[in-house]
Amino acid sequence: MENGLSNNMTSSNFERITDHIIQFHHQRTRQYIHIASVLMSEIKSDRQAMSLVGLDWKLHTFITEIRAHLDHEEVVLFPACVGLDLEKGMCRSYVDPMSLMQIIHTLSEGHTRTFDALSELIYLSHTLDFARSPAVGTLQSIFRDLREDLGEHGRLEEEVLLPAILHFQMHQPKENLAKSSGSFVVSRKMVQL
Repeated sequence: MENGLSNNMTSSNFERITDHIIQFHHQRTRQYIHIASVLMSEIKSDRQAMSLVGLDWKLHTFITEIRAHLDHEEVVLFPACVGLDLEKGMCRSYVDPMSLMQIIHTLSEGHTRTFDALSELIYLSHTLDFARSPAVGTLQSIFRDLREDLGEHGRLEEEVLLPAILHFQMHQPKENLAKSSGSFVVSRKMVQL
């Protein structure tokens, strides 16, 4: 197969990959955001600084968006992936090709937004008047660890899952693909349909 994909990319392989992402990366992300939220509450109760308003708002927004992103992957994208069987060139359950492309596009955009938001959280945490306090230092460490883990998680999805889905899509009979002159971004690269 092209793009370094093996000939045995079956639904069970997709299931193993998606299970790993959920059990390792998603679980860890949910733990990190919980700890970050608790730390932020402690920092807010100790300090009444105006500089906390921006960080608190950004953290709340980030947590809402990352939870939605993880839920979207677990409820929409991963079940669609598990339904694909590249070895047999078939999909066990019908997935509209253009819907699958939209799912991929949404996933890629979510990775970019998440990484940008975490970079902003790290920056904002360093601008606090009391940035050297132990609680803020721990929060900064959580943000850095979370960014690193989300980077690994995103690479796994964008370098393994998405190329396999794209390969599957590109090898479907033409009548299965809706007409499209669009394009979308995967791994920050433009892919033409």
